[in-house]
Amino acid sequence: MRTKITDLLPKKLLIISDMYSYDAGRLPDYMQYNIEGYNCQHYDLKRLADIDKTQKYIHEQYTELRIDIAANNLLELENTQVSIIAFSMVGTIAWRAALNGFNVEHLIAISSTRLRLETEKPNCKTSLLYRELDNYEPDNNWFSEHNLVEI
Repeated sequence: MRTKITDLLPKKLLIISDMYSYDAGRLPDYMQYNIEGYNCQHYDLKRLADIDKTQKYIHEQYTELRIDIAANNLLELENTQVSIIAFSMVGTIAWRAALNGFNVEHLIAISSTRLRLETEKPNCKTSLLYRELDNYEPDNNWFSEHNLVEI
């Protein structure tokens, strides 16, 4: 069987920062790496969510509206299938984008505690990682209702 050109192209991986990512003016260490076999695209959450970087209280700006703005901006920026590594609130943003038609192959969400408020699950492979004894992680019932297993 012949190899298709699309089989030779690297998969796309989105790495989206947490809410404080670029305050120092450079990519955080965890975002400077490219992963072998993936075409990595880095996004700054503040830009995706149209957050005012000059305001003191960044966290308070991330309302439901900003989460939806960031999810919609992802839909506009990417039109191919992607995998996503998302930290904190970004897991919820990627989750909602996937619910709204964003073509996500695999969502890896790290300490995305706001997911506990989500009632629907996107149709993609999902890996959720939480630190031990995280007070705000989804409870066992939530994992069961969404047919998910915590890693």
